Amino acid sequence: MTPGFQTVLHIAKDMQQAHRWRVTQHLAYHSGDGSNFSVPPGYKIRIEFVDRSTPADVLYAYLLAETDLPRRDCDEHFFEAMTTLEVNVIVRYLMYAGARIGGILNRLIGDR
Repeated sequence: MTPGFQTVLHIAKDMQQAHRWRVTQHLAYHSGDGSNFSVPPGYKIRIEFVDRSTPADVLYAYLLAETDLPRRDCDEHFFEAMTTLEVNVIVRYLMYAGARIGGILNRLIGDR
C-alpha cells in the first residue's frame, strides 16, 4: 500500500478555547514503513493558522502527544506525510528542520 492519508481531515472550531480545533471524523494515515495511524474524532489541536494547516500537522501533533513513538520517528512520519501531500519541497524541509530543532531543544531542557 502506498503511503498517504486514507481519509480527509475534518475539523471544527472549539468554541470554548481560542485557537483550539477538534477532529470531527477519524483521520487515517498509512506510513511507508507499514504503520497505520488513526487520529480519533474529538482529538483537540491548537492551530494558529487554519488556512495553512494540513492533515500532516494534525497527525504530527497527535503522534507527539498521544503515542509512545520516539520524537525522531514522529518527525520522520511528519516529513513523509508532508511529502504525500505534495507540500512545497522548501516548506517541507523547513518544517522538518524546525521539528528536529524542537526535538533537540526539548532534550536539552529536559522535556520529552
